[in-house]
Amino acid sequence: MGLPYMNAMTSSTTRYGLAFAGFMLFAPPAGAAEVIVSREGDGVAVYFQIPLTDVAGLFGREAIGLVNTDGEIDLDNLSQGTFEDADLLAQDVEFTLGDQDVEFEALSMMVHQAENPFAFETPLDAELAIGVCNVPLPEHTPKPEQMVWAGGWYAYPVSSSEALTINFPATGRDPMEISVRIFDSATLERTEKITLADDGTLVVPQAGGWRQWLAGW
Repeated sequence: MGLPYMNAMTSSTTRYGLAFAGFMLFAPPAGAAEVIVSREGDGVAVYFQIPLTDVAGLFGREAIGLVNTDGEIDLDNLSQGTFEDADLLAQDVEFTLGDQDVEFEALSMMVHQAENPFAFETPLDAELAIGVCNVPLPEHTPKPEQMVWAGGWYAYPVSSSEALTINFPATGRDPMEISVRIFDSATLERTEKITLADDGTLVVPQAGGWRQWLAGW
């Protein structure tokens, strides 16, 4: 079910273009997460989809406006829209393009029943996942552990071809498995599966970076 509205480690860049900080070899991952980075013209969008209960561990803040004081999904607040809440959620996450700090603004966020999640393979999938409810409201108000959360942020106008660095806060969480898909003008450039440590950094190389490495092999 979707409810209305609304980024692993420090080391060198990998052969295929992703770099990460704080790599953990032995600790088990806390949960699965998906990230889509979409470069289009002068804009960059970053989308996330993770279990709702892992949101605070990744972002350092609770998903404000999604859960009420009874520990259930806040249907009343969601029906009003939570665009500003999504901006608050990402306040402890730092985005950099090249050597410039960049402000990413919230697009939207949404929750769906874990047993009936939205597709999350392409930027179009992500746009639908963060903004569309895919089933009617349930008879009984769902609990957070039954839900997956999707949210997106966008920066424009920017030099979208620059390397994108996303620094996450330290929250004490366990390492998290992340599937990263990188798109350039709607074309899938690269897919990686990484492990993001607590206080980790995800680096997406400049556009075409991994192709340049292959050309020089």
